[in-house]
Amino acid sequence: MEEAKKGNVRYPAGQLTEGWIGGLVLEAVLKGAGWPADAAKIRAAMENVKVDSQGLRGGPIEWSKENHFRTRQYYRVYRWDPMKSAITVAKDWVAYDVK
Repeated sequence: MEEAKKGNVRYPAGQLTEGWIGGLVLEAVLKGAGWPADAAKIRAAMENVKVDSQGLRGGPIEWSKENHFRTRQYYRVYRWDPMKSAITVAKDWVAYDVK
């Protein structure tokens, strides 16, 4: 949080996760393409992406030649706990294959 304050970030950190994940994927693609990257190398790298989502998505983000979204999607279910007056995890991460 201190780094966010130093950088004058105006949004709550919880709202920035999609950009962070996108950055992780972009980093993996560019590293996989090597230097100098061209369209063919980037395409080849995108066909073999595996990125650790660092707990933000329940599992890794994996792309294949046929699928540049995710080969598996992860869901976690939350509920409101009135006794704690807080959101709690009702069901932890569940993985589903994307077809």
